Amino acid sequence: MNTRSRESLVTFRKTFSLRGWDKALPPGTYRIVIDEAAVPDVTFLAYRRVATRMHLPAVEAVAATHCVFDVDAADLDRALAADAA
Repeated sequence: MNTRSRESLVTFRKTFSLRGWDKALPPGTYRIVIDEAAVPDVTFLAYRRVATRMHLPAVEAVAATHCVFDVDAADLDRALAADAA
């Protein structure tokens, strides 16, 4: 299976919550990794998202521990939209 990962940074200006995480997360810039798999049996190269992961803490935070957890892409998009409003 042909897979690839893309990495990006998202910035929240306000405290936010995501489903599956038991507490509110502080404002900051967070690293997001999106894994995609090639769609088989098509005549052109296409990929579909198979996982979205968020790294904690925020990039600028100093912490003794680091956590990576799966997030729902739609939940992340909603949280970003709410932050921008």
